[in-house]
Amino acid sequence: MSANAIDLDSILGDFDEPAPPPPVHAADEDDEVDLSLDSVKKAPAPPPPAAPETEEADLDSVFGSMRTQSAKRSGLGDAEKQYKRGLSLRSAGDIDGAIEAFEKASRAPKLRFGTSRLIARLYRDRNDMPKVLEWLEHAAQALPPTSDESHQLLFELAEVLEQVGETARALAVCMELQSEAGSYRDVDAKIDRLTKVQAGS
Repeated sequence: MSANAIDLDSILGDFDEPAPPPPVHAADEDDEVDLSLDSVKKAPAPPPPAAPETEEADLDSVFGSMRTQSAKRSGLGDAEKQYKRGLSLRSAGDIDGAIEAFEKASRAPKLRFGTSRLIARLYRDRNDMPKVLEWLEHAAQALPPTSDESHQLLFELAEVLEQVGETARALAVCMELQSEAGSYRDVDAKIDRLTKVQAGS
């Protein structure tokens, strides 16, 4: 065979040898991929939307509270108007009109104590003792502005109870006053006198 002859066996032999595999680079620890199913995490479920009924109920309670507060303010405003009207009518000599206005004003808890005492005094001027007692008792059920006004009311109530012959109740009120205010005015003397009346001496 000449030097220029083609060596087919050597050429074909090159095709028979498998190509070397591509170089494999060692994966870094950071590049390591975990293909196990455990590594696949489920996305968190979105929170359920707020129930419309709950939102409506909250709004209803808010608006209900606002309506209640508005009604209270309106009621107090009306009561204060009636109170001022009662004062004007009393000054003008219209006692019946004044009493009616004060009665309307007394429906407001904030004004009940003062207006009830005013009504009791107007009835006292007419010497209508049952009505005086009724309105003093209304005042006693209300919250007094100060402890001094509470003591004055109890003293007046004891006097009226004694005048209408309710000695036992008068004595009880005097003892309550004494426990709260000590020797208030002549409450000690009243207690002595009422105690003797109760004992029948």
